Amino acid sequence: MHQGNLTILRAACSGLALLVLGGCGGGGGSSASAPAAYASVLSYSNPPLGGYSLQAEPASNHTAHLVLDLVGPAGTVARGVSFFLTADPAMVAWSPQGSAYAVPGTAFSLGPAPQAFVAKAAAGNLQVGIFQKSGAATYGSAPLVQVALDLKAGVVLPGSTVALGPSAGLGPVLVDANGAVQPFPAAIAVGALTAE
Repeated sequence: MHQGNLTILRAACSGLALLVLGGCGGGGGSSASAPAAYASVLSYSNPPLGGYSLQAEPASNHTAHLVLDLVGPAGTVARGVSFFLTADPAMVAWSPQGSAYAVPGTAFSLGPAPQAFVAKAAAGNLQVGIFQKSGAATYGSAPLVQVALDLKAGVVLPGSTVALGPSAGLGPVLVDANGAVQPFPAAIAVGALTAE
């Protein structure tokens, strides 16, 4: 073969090899997008203490199972409380703790069974009531009630704000030391809840 033709043939083969390698690389073709990463934990920032508020149990914060304590204004004397909360059911679920959706804190002394405690949840709404049969409790730092939320796996994007707060139109009440039912002096304070 003539030397000039051999040079042209080599150049053509080299160019063809580059085209084949370029087509096989990850550079120019369209590829399936990576699946979205979903949030795996709930992150809660506590509101200031003072009135009635939901405060995170530190060991549960930044996990998929968030436990919140309802605490009241120190020095308040009461026999019980009833309150209502709502959380976004598309993102979180009220978590059953034993046979209930909440558990009594240590502020009230419920005495032997049957105890005056109820917790019900449906479609993002939670209702809780707790009452002493006799006597009254003086609030300190102990929780009145504990509630818990579970993050729904595989549905919430990181950085999403999760709606959580007192239920609209359903005001919390307390039973004072004399057994009279009164509205809370202010709404339950709730911190910011996000999925990360």
